[in-house]
Amino acid sequence: MHTLSPQHGSVSILGHEIKQLSRLARAQLLTLVEQRTQANATTVYDALLLGRLPYLTFQPSEHDYAVVERIIERLSLGAYQTRLLNELSGGEFQKVAIARALVQETDVLLLDEPTNNLDITNQIEVMKLVCEQVKQMGSSALAIMHDINLALRYCNHFVVMKSGTIYACGGSDIITEQLVYDVYGIHADIVHHKGYAVIMPDE
Repeated sequence: MHTLSPQHGSVSILGHEIKQLSRLARAQLLTLVEQRTQANATTVYDALLLGRLPYLTFQPSEHDYAVVERIIERLSLGAYQTRLLNELSGGEFQKVAIARALVQETDVLLLDEPTNNLDITNQIEVMKLVCEQVKQMGSSALAIMHDINLALRYCNHFVVMKSGTIYACGGSDIITEQLVYDVYGIHADIVHHKGYAVIMPDE
């Protein structure tokens, strides 16, 4: 992964300017789940334990193991924790990538299409766990998502992009029928079901 520097201004997390932080310090503040990650011949368990690397001084502590085992149980990864990453399906690998990010327990979690390759059951499971982690730790999560209905269900602030620029930003109230048409070029109704807004295309 290549990290780009801003063309103007600066990027700070909790008062720390990113470019002035060491890689270790950044890893303790910020976690990134990339859209595409190379799988290798590492077991699922070891891959998750590597998520604790920013905090290790000599060897994993009881707390490090406890964090890994909690996430394994929460995401139902126990059945294949001894399997190699390069033996997993796309959906299984995506869950492990998200699990490793959660194991890292940082203040900011960046997710690039986190539900990519996941079926609807695992999409909901993963998004619920991310929301739980954010609430329990008082952290923040920023996700790039193409599934706007999933975003409406689990996100509380939106930045809508069109042609590489910001079209609108704000709470869920900015997601209107006019916005859907302007950004996506389709006519749709926005209905509410059990407290959630849902976009229903006309076409």
